[in-house]
Amino acid sequence: MLNFTTSRDNKQYREMVDKVFVALDSENKEELKKLFAESVIKTDSDIDSQINALFEYYKGPKESDEGVEATQTNEDVEHGKRKIELNGSFSVQASGVKHNVYLSIQSVNDFDKSEVGIHKLEFDSDEAINGKYFMHYTQDGVHIQTSSQKRSDVTKVDSWMLDYTFVDRDLTSDDYIALVKKDNDFEHFTASAGVANCSNSTYDRYYYELENKLFLVCVVESGKIEFIKLANEDEIFSTLWIAADRIMVEGEYRQYTTIDRRTALNEEVFKKFFLRSSKLKELIKEAGLPNGDKNNVFYTYYKLSDNRFVVCECTADGKNIVSSYVADSDHKLFLIWEQDDSK
Repeated sequence: MLNFTTSRDNKQYREMVDKVFVALDSENKEELKKLFAESVIKTDSDIDSQINALFEYYKGPKESDEGVEATQTNEDVEHGKRKIELNGSFSVQASGVKHNVYLSIQSVNDFDKSEVGIHKLEFDSDEAINGKYFMHYTQDGVHIQTSSQKRSDVTKVDSWMLDYTFVDRDLTSDDYIALVKKDNDFEHFTASAGVANCSNSTYDRYYYELENKLFLVCVVESGKIEFIKLANEDEIFSTLWIAADRIMVEGEYRQYTTIDRRTALNEEVFKKFFLRSSKLKELIKEAGLPNGDKNNVFYTYYKLSDNRFVVCECTADGKNIVSSYVADSDHKLFLIWEQDDSK
C-alpha cells in the first residue's frame, strides 16, 4: 500500500469538495446524494435522513475555505488494477459560521466501481473537535457533531479513542483470567466471555469493560491471548496474566518455545559459527531451531545453558543475521558479532 499525495489526488479532492458545496448551496439534495458511492447508498438505509439533517444544519452560501487537500492517500495496486482513497480535513466559512469538514472519497476503484465516490462526509463545530473525547465517525455516511460531550458509541482507553459497543455482562477481572487460564485461544475465549467492547487492530488489543472506568486488555498474537492487562483512559498500568510461552528477554516478555537440544548451547558455539557464516538457515542446521521469537523476523534468540540468551538481529526477509549479542533477562550484555558494512 502506498501512502503519499500527488497533485492529481489534490485536484480530484478539490473537485469533489466543490461539487459538495455547489449541491449544498443550491439546496439540491439529490445532487449531493449522487456524489456518494453506490455501495454507500445501497447499504446505508439512513443516508436520506442523514442528508436531510445536513441541509437543515448547514446554512449557505459558502464564503471561503481553508486547507482543502487530500492529507492522506491510500493506494492499492494489484495486477495493474488500482484503488485510491483520499481523506482530508478542512474548514469552511458559510453565512458567518465556521464548519470543520472531514471528507473521505474513493477516486479510483478498478476492483469495484460501486465504491467510487464519497464514503464519509462529516461537519464538526469547534466545540466538538476541541472536546476531550472527540473522534471522527468511522462509519460511512453523513455525520454532524456539535457537542464536546462523549458520544455513546465511542470511548477512550489506553490513550486511544475507539469505537465502543455496550455489552450487558458482569464478569470481573478474575473471571476473565480464569477463562484464559483454561484456554488462551481468543476465539474460544470470546465464545465464553462475549465480544470485546472495543478493539485496537493496530496492536491486536481487545478491551473488556470493567467497573470504575477500567478495561481489561487482551493482547492477541496469532489467535492466542498472550497477555491480560489492565488499562484506564490514559494507559495500560498493570499486567494481570502472561501466557506460559513467554519469557523475559532484555526486559521484555517475548514468545518462547522449548527446544529439546542434543547438546547444551553456550556463547562459544555462536562465536565460532560467525567466523564462517551469517545465514540464519545455516545457524539453524548447526544449533537447531531458535527458542523465539517466531512472530518477529527481525529478532530471534537462543536460550543458553546458563539461562542467558544469544540474540540474532536479522534482515527483513529473515535470511541473514546482521548482528548477534548476549543478553540476560533484563539487559543487552555484550556483542558477539556484527556485520561489516564496509566490505
